[in-house]
Amino acid sequence: MTGSEEDGPGTRAPAPQRRRSTLGVVLRWSGAAVALGLLGVALLALPFRLYAVQTGSMQPTFGPRALVVVHRGEPVVGQPISFTHHGGVITHRLVSVDDKGGYRTKGEANETADPWVVNPSEVIGGVVWSVPAAGYWLVYVKQAPGWGSALLAVLGLSLLWSIARELDGPSEPAAPDLTPAGAAVLMPVDQPAS
Repeated sequence: MTGSEEDGPGTRAPAPQRRRSTLGVVLRWSGAAVALGLLGVALLALPFRLYAVQTGSMQPTFGPRALVVVHRGEPVVGQPISFTHHGGVITHRLVSVDDKGGYRTKGEANETADPWVVNPSEVIGGVVWSVPAAGYWLVYVKQAPGWGSALLAVLGLSLLWSIARELDGPSEPAAPDLTPAGAAVLMPVDQPAS
């Protein structure tokens, strides 16, 4: 008989729970790391760059801490553009192109145009999208403590998820008991030689 006498005839002992193998967990984590790496490479290959707006010179279009998505390429007059200036990145609106091909820019909140002319080689591209207050997180994650804390948060949540799934039960359902209630389960018994 497969069950205890108290269980009654035709009952089976519960199937043992399978533990997820360590190799399976390592392979899943490795796959996730490779996928994230490929995503990062793909994002670097795309013609877009992300920048954080640090001042209020472009208000009300976008304020400080906004995240701007810049498309590398030729900007058009009237479009906000990002460009390098004295080692930093500035995002202002392109207001005109002079006869020598230089770009004149102006911040939305500024009363006058910028006192410099931007060379086309300094232009990163035109702003195609912005997200208010998301630039703060970009600046945070670009620094080592921010990147490390974001990575630890993702790893911690993944670990908690794995533990919760492990405590939740077996990964595969137990096989159903197909023995009719009250039926005897016959087991072969070795017969003594006569």
